[in-house]
Amino acid sequence: MEQGIQYLRELAVWEMVYYDPDNAQLPTDPDEVQCTRPTWQKFVRSAPSSYANSLAVMDWKSEEAPTVDEVAGRLWQYEESLSSSLVSAVEKLSREFQQFREDMSYSPPVRTSVSAIRRILEVITDWPEGKDFGMSPEEEVTHAEEAPPYNKLPENEKQYALFTDGSCRIVGKHRRWKAAVWSPTRRVAEAAEGEGESSQFAEVKAIQLALDIAE
Repeated sequence: MEQGIQYLRELAVWEMVYYDPDNAQLPTDPDEVQCTRPTWQKFVRSAPSSYANSLAVMDWKSEEAPTVDEVAGRLWQYEESLSSSLVSAVEKLSREFQQFREDMSYSPPVRTSVSAIRRILEVITDWPEGKDFGMSPEEEVTHAEEAPPYNKLPENEKQYALFTDGSCRIVGKHRRWKAAVWSPTRRVAEAAEGEGESSQFAEVKAIQLALDIAE
């Protein structure tokens, strides 16, 4: 985010100097420069596609353009809202997945359990960025219990063991994510990759692949 805000400062200063170079009253602090609509539009077009749609609807109510510092504050709030919503959703998914794992230890995988988790995954991956997941503040959030290492699992549970991994890296100006799942007993591996999403998205995608194998 800091890199994006720095780019916004550069755009605002460039526009100010280019269009009004002789104005002696221009601010010397880049954060005090006004962020005009053309500057904001250039900034949105440079953002990753996964953020561009949400950023495009951010606007100011008054006729006077806000300063770069004011816009930066909104961007930080936007990032915090994304992080808190995603963390809440992933923790909720962890609880559901833990229940699914416990069910598997007593009986063969039940298709309805897989379907229930798949619906949660679809909600997470299709949820508009920056939108609240609707969890009430007083709702208690618990973490799923960590499973024992594979070599310490009972033999009847090893057949259900799946290893997942999700990661993201920056390639040029783009973010590339990759998700993978591996079944040591069935010798089955699946992978998926794409652009514009986070490592958290890749981790959720890896769980989706695991559910495909579980079915």
